[in-house]
Amino acid sequence: MNSSEHTADCSNSVSARRWAGHWVALIVLVAGYVALFAYFYPPMYGIEDEAGFINQALIWSKGCVSTECAGLGDLYDTISVNGYHVEWRNPGRSLLVLPFLVSGMPDAMFASGAIIHVTICLIGALVITRLGASPLYASLLLCHPTLAIYSRTIMGDAPAAMFVLLALYAIVRARRPGLWAGVALACATVMRLHSVVALPFVVAALIHGLPREKRLREAISCSVAGAAGILVMSSYNLAIFDSLAGPISPNFSSEFAIGNLMFYGAALASIWPIMLLAPLAVRSSVRWYVIALCFPLLALLCFYYWYDKGPTIPETLVLGQRLLQPAIPVWIVAYAMVVNDTLVARLRVVAGTRFVSIGMAVIGVFLLFGVAIGFREHQVHLQRFVDVRHELSGIIPEGSLVIGNGTLMKLFGVPGKGVPVYRWEYLDYFGMPLDHSDEIADEPRDWFLAVLAKGDDATSTAVVSAYTDRYPMTRLPTRSPGLVLYRVAAPGS
Repeated sequence: MNSSEHTADCSNSVSARRWAGHWVALIVLVAGYVALFAYFYPPMYGIEDEAGFINQALIWSKGCVSTECAGLGDLYDTISVNGYHVEWRNPGRSLLVLPFLVSGMPDAMFASGAIIHVTICLIGALVITRLGASPLYASLLLCHPTLAIYSRTIMGDAPAAMFVLLALYAIVRARRPGLWAGVALACATVMRLHSVVALPFVVAALIHGLPREKRLREAISCSVAGAAGILVMSSYNLAIFDSLAGPISPNFSSEFAIGNLMFYGAALASIWPIMLLAPLAVRSSVRWYVIALCFPLLALLCFYYWYDKGPTIPETLVLGQRLLQPAIPVWIVAYAMVVNDTLVARLRVVAGTRFVSIGMAVIGVFLLFGVAIGFREHQVHLQRFVDVRHELSGIIPEGSLVIGNGTLMKLFGVPGKGVPVYRWEYLDYFGMPLDHSDEIADEPRDWFLAVLAKGDDATSTAVVSAYTDRYPMTRLPTRSPGLVLYRVAAPGS
């Protein structure tokens, strides 16, 4: 062991003793999160993407890649390729669900979200302590509303975030930072394809930040390892979709840039106050790496046509950052370092280290209460879906033709015990009624029109009116708020 390695090891040992109490406090907060997750365990999925990821894993659990091979019929969220129906989601998240399905524990698959979230928190704590600050700052990761809420879902953004953060950890910790950062970014790409946008910028940061004798080797290693993720995705797309690019839609345009930038700017500046510019204000040597892992993804999403919206502005600020999740943990690490080097450093001088440490732990507890509130509201949201699915299952006979909106259709998208199979048709396409008159004309049984409004009030929209004006419909009474159900009797009945 040379002298520099001995010095580094001694420094790490001193740092570990210094933050021992802070690590204990963080582990207590993590245990609190796990307890909340278990208490408010998700009763079902709530996003159509989740149904796609779950169904993809379900097909694979049968040793197949198409619904026909798996014997699952016309499965939700599939596309037709060469006469077969296949799921089109990025494969990474479904791979993480697959063990739960293969082992016969499908209800336990939501626990994967909690495992990923806790891992993100602990990796963040390791990065932050490596940079000389308290691991308790990782409570900002643990309790970030967007990360916490989506930890209850089967989505690809959170595991992508885990690997992007792991890339930063490799940069601050590994002897071969380029190689391991590239591997981590390759894994992130398999989880969420748009994570790859950070790769060339990380390579540039390595060239800028490493000593001359290491920069070329590590830049090449990062490029090759990161490109492996692109190779895996391209090979997968070619095998499944007969296309290197896969089923990609051109949904990017400059017309979205200003509005999206205003939204993301407001969201990043409001949830953790003034976090937006934190990567630019980091004083340590990781500044350029943080910038490379954060801003390219933000720039890309500014041109994307969509971000999630909730019924209120605060909910939109939380839910709308869904696609930005791969960068959010790194952003929070940057924020923690800026807060530590400015505000908290001054407080330590004025009030003392012990006071600041207690204050940080208390703030963490309050943040965890915020997570509990968010979990409770999300649980109510999911329970509404469970109730709607149960109610419709008791009214509509299995095999019936049902014309419905996407909010309702997704609830029946994953096959399972007690979930009837219907012949679904979309009611509309972005607000425009779809014409199913040919299928309706040939329908020998009663058929149904069903709509689940996103809000509490279900009103007769223009799309529903287009059907009620055309067909002799009977509105059926329903208990679930927002659920509207009509039946059309078969000819001659």
